[in-house]
Amino acid sequence: AGVKGILSTMRELLMIPRLKSSKKKRAAPFVAQSSTWLRAPSSGILRASKTLGAKVDKGETLGIVSDPFGASEALVKSPNPGIIIGRTNIPLVNEGEALFHVARFKNSESIKETVEVFQDEMDPATDTSPADETPIV
Repeated sequence: AGVKGILSTMRELLMIPRLKSSKKKRAAPFVAQSSTWLRAPSSGILRASKTLGAKVDKGETLGIVSDPFGASEALVKSPNPGIIIGRTNIPLVNEGEALFHVARFKNSESIKETVEVFQDEMDPATDTSPADETPIV
């Protein structure tokens, strides 16, 4: 990814010739009506059941915070429908810490599809673009 970025910058500055490939059409940006951070109801271990870019409905469970022994569990539920645009990656949480960032949109279904396409394009495992240069070994 770093080499591609450098080569793209050099092409933009006309330091090297541009590639003769078709440019991808950029998707129109989406603007959220509002967003909400969902916070940990108690301290413990978070078991998240939703990932970034996932579409959620109102009242849907996004994860469970439990104490280390599993004696008590607290559900983390979405207060409104939307798309998860942020999420903690650390499983150990303290009460009040931000866990999930949920954005609300007018049409969250079309945004979900756009986010999935973007994630597929950025996934190095599914990258089908031709290599500009051989990798440095």
